[in-house]
Amino acid sequence: MNHNVILANEHDSDQEVILIGKGLGFNRKAGQTIFLEDHEIDRTFRTYDEKYKEHYLSLLKGIDSAVLGVCAEIVSEAEKEFGQISQKLFLVLSDHISFALERIKNGLDISNPFLYEIKMLYSEEYKMGLKAQQMISHSVQIEIPESEVGFIALHIHAARHKKDVKDTVKNTRIIKSLIEIIEKKLAKKMQMGTLIYDRLVSHLWYCLDRIEKGEAIENPLGDTVKIQFPEAFAVSEKMVEYIEKSLNKKVSKNEMVYMTLHIDRIRRS
Repeated sequence: MNHNVILANEHDSDQEVILIGKGLGFNRKAGQTIFLEDHEIDRTFRTYDEKYKEHYLSLLKGIDSAVLGVCAEIVSEAEKEFGQISQKLFLVLSDHISFALERIKNGLDISNPFLYEIKMLYSEEYKMGLKAQQMISHSVQIEIPESEVGFIALHIHAARHKKDVKDTVKNTRIIKSLIEIIEKKLAKKMQMGTLIYDRLVSHLWYCLDRIEKGEAIENPLGDTVKIQFPEAFAVSEKMVEYIEKSLNKKVSKNEMVYMTLHIDRIRRS
């Protein structure tokens, strides 16, 4: 695939594997039998689970070897940074980046409506996405846009937490919709990059995470916020309604109290 990445059949198992190691592919030809010591191999990717063998192999055949090679290196770099992550990342990322490069070649725009939130909520993964951007540019001589860096960050975040990327996207989309509810109800446009916006996004992210995990949160203020901040409380009721519909989970009164306090701060800002 390149000087450091090769696609091979393992002699003992006849299983297709991707191997990463410094200089593994240098001066090697397709179909050649090679003998490698363990210390020469930095990383091994089993390219499929037996259950999905046919799907994986057909997917691999449709992706350029240079793209597979750079994706293997991106996953390897991500594991150096974050420790062991889901094995699914290699194929998911290869498929995603291959499709993105095709769109770029055809002059199609790639938009990412959640870019700011991704940069804020998944900052470590976004930094790895920027590194992936450089690696892709070096390997296939195509510069992916910042919007695509954000999507790569989402895939890496999902792999770190052994989640499906659609769940990560879902929560990011919910946060965006909740902010729109606040703006509509308060008739007030919030500015990205401000401290109050960033605090809200961060609070909502942790709030959704707690709700999904069924974790309780305590708040001594209780029902008093409904009396003290009626306008903000009415907005939080709409937000809770949306969250419960989206996640199919109940939202506690204590979560509602914290939402109300955040909303009242925004209302008065």
